[in-house]
Amino acid sequence: MKKILFLLFVLTAVISCKKNDNCTPAPDTTVEYLIFGHSSCFCFDCCKVGYKIAGTELYKGEKDNQGAYVFETAPQDAAKYAAAKKILDEFPNELLAENGKTWGCAGCADQPVYYVELKKGGAVYHWIIDSQTDGFPDYVKSYSTKLGDVLNQLQ
Repeated sequence: MKKILFLLFVLTAVISCKKNDNCTPAPDTTVEYLIFGHSSCFCFDCCKVGYKIAGTELYKGEKDNQGAYVFETAPQDAAKYAAAKKILDEFPNELLAENGKTWGCAGCADQPVYYVELKKGGAVYHWIIDSQTDGFPDYVKSYSTKLGDVLNQLQ
């Protein structure tokens, strides 16, 4: 009887195992939030407006004196969220390998400079992207243009 139970146990174990079954959990790719904004100290009060997408809500904010965004507690309307979601939907994943990079010469001229911060899978990534995109890779150029277009729509 012990032999039969042992064989049954081994047979069950072999049948239940899948070839190439990976027991490690998949990495968390959930985006917890995306912050994007622009600044330019050539305009009144340094134009420090930013937005935060968290879940299905969009929040407007401004930078404080320490340079951190402070967001309103009430979300923006659904139309503004739909416009802003393009920034999340068209996020270039190539940027993830370049965390902390500054693209261009932020603040060297009278044009907007974009700030992007993404929290994904528990890690926080951030970038500064100039709106003058000469010499940038195509994915950064197109994202910079998209940032400008969406921020103009949200104003």
